[in-house]
Amino acid sequence: MDKESESAVIRDWLTQAGGAVDDPTPWIESISEQTHGWPQHIISYVKPAEEYLNSNHHRMTDKGLESILKQCAESRKDYYKKRAKGIDRKKRVSLARKFANVPVGKTMEHEDIISALAKEYSEEESGKLFKEALERESLMIGTTETMMFRFLPFTCGSSIATGKTG
Repeated sequence: MDKESESAVIRDWLTQAGGAVDDPTPWIESISEQTHGWPQHIISYVKPAEEYLNSNHHRMTDKGLESILKQCAESRKDYYKKRAKGIDRKKRVSLARKFANVPVGKTMEHEDIISALAKEYSEEESGKLFKEALERESLMIGTTETMMFRFLPFTCGSSIATGKTG
């Protein structure tokens, strides 16, 4: 989702569902810094924000935002840990390293990932790891035409390889 659409969704959720009475701009900016335009991440942040607003007279405070961001970061971390569970830690770290020099929001092609993995594992093992990461949703196909992937934080302690076209 582009930045403008992301901000509009967050604004609507805060003002309509949460009934925010204060200027939502600081909250929108802070939440969008964490969600990267991903609908699932947006929902995971705006639902707790809505609950907070409805429980706190619809007031938007710095402490409230801080609390929400902390709660959501922990939930997100747990979510990614669950997704990565089942993939050997060494292999997760190896996979994440393949994305180390790929800027956030940029993509990496399927063939490049396999080729990079093949430097540490056999071609068969590399293919298995790639398939396992897809099945565990540690890697996600952005479009079937391009088979491009991008890295998002979390998993190997603090990193997970996950992807989407930009």
